[in-house]
Amino acid sequence: SRSGFLEVWLSGVDGDDLVQVTQFEGAFVGNPRWSPDGMRLAFNAAPEGDAAVYVVDVRGGPPQALTPPGRGGRVTGCARAGPAVYAATRRGGDWGRWRGPVEGGTPEPVGAPSAFAGAESVDEQALYFTRAGIPGLWRVRLVGGRASGTPQRVFVNAPVDDALDWV
Repeated sequence: SRSGFLEVWLSGVDGDDLVQVTQFEGAFVGNPRWSPDGMRLAFNAAPEGDAAVYVVDVRGGPPQALTPPGRGGRVTGCARAGPAVYAATRRGGDWGRWRGPVEGGTPEPVGAPSAFAGAESVDEQALYFTRAGIPGLWRVRLVGGRASGTPQRVFVNAPVDDALDWV
């Protein structure tokens, strides 16, 4: 908030060489996630009152919206291989997870109904995620970046907000 607004900034590891990445000036901005190649940041911002998912090239240029405003978009991570973003959005009042290419294109649903926060396993063979309003940590197999099979609860008693601390 050093500009007076919540924004995304970059700095050197010592905290010097600050560069402001976003300039939404008043909209909520947060939850940044690095792409595996270190060239992009995915984040959410709410310039129109309800959050959408954005991607910005850290070398410069304006952020690009990946989801339309009005669906409560929240970035939850980046794919380990390939330029894709995992996010959660509300459609019809229920949360769902999708994976979308950072260059634009059609996002694909992943996870399960009410799937929310999540992360790929280190070997890229599974997606671990939480579900809105349902305690636990869930896993679904990934084949070529797509969910395959029935999601299984792997940790029953994890509170929804804290489940990803175990991934």
